[in-house]
Amino acid sequence: MKHLATPLLLFGALTMSSAHAAQANLQWQEETGRHVSLLKDGQPLWSFRFAPDLVKSHFHPLCTADGHHLTWLSPADHVWHYAFWHSWKLINGVNYWEPGKSGRPDGCSDILGTQVELRPDFTAVFRMQLSYHPMGKPVLMTEERTITVTPPDERGEYRIDWQMDLKVADQPVTLDCTPSPKRGGPAHGGYGGLSFRAAREMKNYRVIDSTGWVNEAKVHGRGEPARWMDFSGTLDAAGQVWGGIALFDHPANPRHPTPWYVIQDGTFGYFCPSIFFNEPLPLKAGEQLTLRYRALIHGGKGDPAALDREFQAYAQPIRVLLLTGKNNHNWKETTAVLEKMYKDSGRFSVDTATEPSKFTAEMLKPYDAIVSNWTNWPNVNDREWGAEAEKAFMDFVRGGKGVVFLHAAGSVFYTWPEFQELSGSWWDMKQTGHGRVHEFTVKMADAGHPITKGLKEFQTRDELWHRMGTAGSLNVLCTAFSDKNNGGSGQDEPIVHWRTMGKGRCFYNVLGHDGAAMSTPGFQILTLRGTEWAATGAVTLSPPSSDLGAVLDRLMTYRAGESRAALTRVEKLVRQASGDAAERAKLAASLAELLKSDATPDAKAFVCDQLSVIGDDASVAAIALLLKDGQLNLAARLALQRIATPPALKALRDALKDAQGASKTGIAASLGALRDAAAVPSLQPLLNDADAQVKAAALQALGRIGTPEAADALKDVQPGADGLLQDALLQCALRLTETGRKDRAAPMLEELRTDKASSPAIRLAAFRGLLEAQPDRAEERVLEALTGADGSLAAAAAQHLASSKSFAVSAKLTEQWEKLPAPAKCALLEGLAQRGKPDALPLAVKGFADSDAAVRRAALTCAGATGDATTVALLLKAAAGNDDDRKIAMSGLVRLRGEGVDAAIVEAARAAEPKLRAELIRVLGERSARSALPFILAEGSSADGACRRAAFSAIARLVKGDDLPELLKLQGKLAEDDDLQALEPAILAACRAAGLQASALTVGLDQAPPAVQATRLRLLATLGGADALAALRERARSSQDPAVVAAAVRGLADWPDTAPLADLLALAKDVKEVQPHVLAVRGALKMASRQPQKDALPILKQLADLARRDEEKAQIQSAIQRFGAVNIATRGKASSPDNLEKDGDAGGDQAAIDGNPATYWDETDGRKLYILRVDLPEKTDVLGLRITGWAHHNFAPKDFQVLCDGQAVKEVRNAVYQENVLTVDVPKTPCQAVELKITGYYGGSPAIRELEILAPGE
Repeated sequence: MKHLATPLLLFGALTMSSAHAAQANLQWQEETGRHVSLLKDGQPLWSFRFAPDLVKSHFHPLCTADGHHLTWLSPADHVWHYAFWHSWKLINGVNYWEPGKSGRPDGCSDILGTQVELRPDFTAVFRMQLSYHPMGKPVLMTEERTITVTPPDERGEYRIDWQMDLKVADQPVTLDCTPSPKRGGPAHGGYGGLSFRAAREMKNYRVIDSTGWVNEAKVHGRGEPARWMDFSGTLDAAGQVWGGIALFDHPANPRHPTPWYVIQDGTFGYFCPSIFFNEPLPLKAGEQLTLRYRALIHGGKGDPAALDREFQAYAQPIRVLLLTGKNNHNWKETTAVLEKMYKDSGRFSVDTATEPSKFTAEMLKPYDAIVSNWTNWPNVNDREWGAEAEKAFMDFVRGGKGVVFLHAAGSVFYTWPEFQELSGSWWDMKQTGHGRVHEFTVKMADAGHPITKGLKEFQTRDELWHRMGTAGSLNVLCTAFSDKNNGGSGQDEPIVHWRTMGKGRCFYNVLGHDGAAMSTPGFQILTLRGTEWAATGAVTLSPPSSDLGAVLDRLMTYRAGESRAALTRVEKLVRQASGDAAERAKLAASLAELLKSDATPDAKAFVCDQLSVIGDDASVAAIALLLKDGQLNLAARLALQRIATPPALKALRDALKDAQGASKTGIAASLGALRDAAAVPSLQPLLNDADAQVKAAALQALGRIGTPEAADALKDVQPGADGLLQDALLQCALRLTETGRKDRAAPMLEELRTDKASSPAIRLAAFRGLLEAQPDRAEERVLEALTGADGSLAAAAAQHLASSKSFAVSAKLTEQWEKLPAPAKCALLEGLAQRGKPDALPLAVKGFADSDAAVRRAALTCAGATGDATTVALLLKAAAGNDDDRKIAMSGLVRLRGEGVDAAIVEAARAAEPKLRAELIRVLGERSARSALPFILAEGSSADGACRRAAFSAIARLVKGDDLPELLKLQGKLAEDDDLQALEPAILAACRAAGLQASALTVGLDQAPPAVQATRLRLLATLGGADALAALRERARSSQDPAVVAAAVRGLADWPDTAPLADLLALAKDVKEVQPHVLAVRGALKMASRQPQKDALPILKQLADLARRDEEKAQIQSAIQRFGAVNIATRGKASSPDNLEKDGDAGGDQAAIDGNPATYWDETDGRKLYILRVDLPEKTDVLGLRITGWAHHNFAPKDFQVLCDGQAVKEVRNAVYQENVLTVDVPKTPCQAVELKITGYYGGSPAIRELEILAPGE
């Protein structure tokens, strides 16, 4: 039955790519030119479809972070609802919304091109070009659309920012909709614009907006203005899991706040911001209009307060430029913390800069504040930014913008008086210092300033500077006492202050030594409010508030699957309290009280988890009560395990006495994990427990505790076949070694090593343990193992060498070298190679002279890992041997480290024969040896082809933007096409590194040799942009050289959008040479095929007259047939010779060909064969079929035969639909009866909304 089915989005043959990011379970999936998906755990989190042949671009599915679908694509009641999409309703009275008689809307929304940017942080940006016009008529309006999709944040929420820049053509237009009831129209009138259709699975709709309106009942239309609207519902069968989407109307939009159209009726959920709900929107000829919206996809119910904050951030975020990339602290760590802090606040947008020397007035113009996490310490007198950047920075501040200095960022440029005047304080070389990092209290010195107003003192663990140098008096906001016991000054020190310069403001927070200090809630709220003040002169960010009582009331009734708003609030309170001992204790006490109440088990489990973070000795009793609760003992046990104070350990020991089954097993495991020595008497009796799992947990726990008493308890246990006792004894011995009781550990390890009952793994681990327990015998044991017959012991000995920090290659080991068998020599060299210390080099030299080939290769590997510049000659000597030795030697040269290695390889390469020189050039490239670039550039014009190609490959690895002039000089020296093409990646890399587009490659282009011109034109086509397109056009029309013309035409033909279509048509008409003519025709054919049918046919017919070769003529005729085909099925009569009954709400057989996609043909589910037949009035040439399934890959034909008058003409297997439509080409066949024999299908049966039979048009 179709009403029980859920449409599922699947994909055809796609390309996959992934990027490393914090979201390790995210992955891109892309079908170039058609769609992009972000996968989470292998399933689409969202998909955006933008193929040029689509009626509308759209998102489907949009999913919550837990995988529940929010959208419905082409539901049966309105198949033109494209999940989450934008569509005008009426432009100048023509309908752009629903399909007309042609099967497409009478108004065309053409997708002209889409540029996709997929970033490593899983942000996606789509830049689209669209045009709007009545079918077959000129364009009325064009659009540049930018859609930015953010990666999911820590709450799983993500945002879609949608901007449309519209421009009216040379006649006025009016944007309108079916008149709403307020305008005297029908009850359903008023819709159009950015639209959302709720998934069929979504139930229990709840719609709220910024005015406070909350609706859970039936509604149709509404039309009241609001800044935002949220549409939420339950998404699972049990009605427990909530999720939804909020849309925000940007304040710059016309008629803001916009009226909203909403339908909330049964399974029909829909809403949109409707700018023309109350009246049409007229636009003059040439007028431009920008519309901006944001969508927030979230789990749970929409929270009005959170949505208000989101609107404020979207409406006017403060733009921050975070300056970083250089610091005497771990700037990578602190930068990540700061970026997250600013983004999570919802008040700021943040970009990052690492090269302040590139500051210009134009670059800084978009920003409201610069936050500096940058310092050139200890070179504090070097004014390395340069005069232009310094001026841009100071003008930025004086002009009314803000600057924020964090920690050491103000301690720079001691010879730049204006900078010191701005920062106000710095590290004075003669007097400033700090004690050890410790916990201290930050106090508000000026509680009335906007930054600190409402803030309370807080605890932090940080570096506290004292006796800083200052430029006059400071406007101090916060102080901290610098205790002499911690190496301080014994006085209050100013740590946060502000200044002004011109119209601008400076906020300086000296705190923030590392990521942990910057993660303190007190540091973050202080810095956020300080940044807002520096940027705007005012503060709107609220101080942390404690609404704990109300939150706990809501938390008490929480059940899994419901809104997590209360949980999220508690988690935030826990984070805020983590740096303040008093607040932490207060919050922990409140949470512990909830455990004694009648709160739900889900709420108590959550509270246990939070108390595991901030709980203390006072919390233990309340948690321990739950150890007897069958539902909550796990949560309670884990909380106590994490608190891990003596009272928590005692509570676990006490509970062990009466625990049973899994609870007893878990408590024993926790005591072992905590290595609670006092638990040994309680655990020892469990070694005889009848429950095998309890006994195993006790064994493991005693092993992990690893005290002499635990060893005594294990001593008398009888070993079993499962090896658990040996494992416990091993763990116990290793723990004894770790805690300094090597005297007790060594006999235990020796017994395990020699006991035949021990498994090989245990004996091996015991041997490794002995090396640590008896370091004075380690060399003796290593030599014994290396010379013995046990290969696994030899490997373990070698691994010990690799990991040991204290082991040194001794004279004794060197003396024993010759006595070692070859496998032992290999293992030893491999271990020393992993260890990577230079004292192994003498053994590597010995190994290279060994008669055994495997030893020689191991020696080469070791030499590469441990050698230096003096090793280059040894590896080069090896490279003269067989291919295997050569490969290892070259790999060793790549690995060599130390001063002078690159120079030694260059020197060797200069003297080497060409084959070896080419390999050494590749080595230099793999080593990223920038110092070798002059030599490699010179080799780019070598007489030897292998050296040239190796040089080109290496240059591509080494090149930077400022190397481009040298590369272009090298390019000018090359004559062979193969060389020029091989150099292209290097030039492309240099262009991109320099941020250059086409302009750099067009300089002197006409004076270059033809082959160079051709290769530059290829590069221009790759770089793209207006300058590149202009250069290609000019050379395609004006060059006299056939190769240059061909390269230019190829670039135009491969252009990613249809901009060069007119040029290609003109070239196809005028150009005489065969190759560029063929390229022009094929390029124009490709671009014409991207056009809508009405636009494509005239172009194809023009191309048909221009084509000269039979091959292109045939391709064009095939395209004309495909685009010009008409549907003749509506003239026929449908029947089902399979004698099956129709299913569910299906229509009769004729519903398959009635031209109405709202009706459909379907029969009883689960049959082996379905037959649909269409009898036509007369025999007609059939070119193909177009099938619209019931839903995309859900209740649609999958495997079938196409028969014409009883003869099979096409067989389809595993049909792949595009937007629920499948086009099937068949050989041109005269036919009067068309039949589908369906043997496979998606879903329960092969339902068909529309079967079109395609025949040649007139």
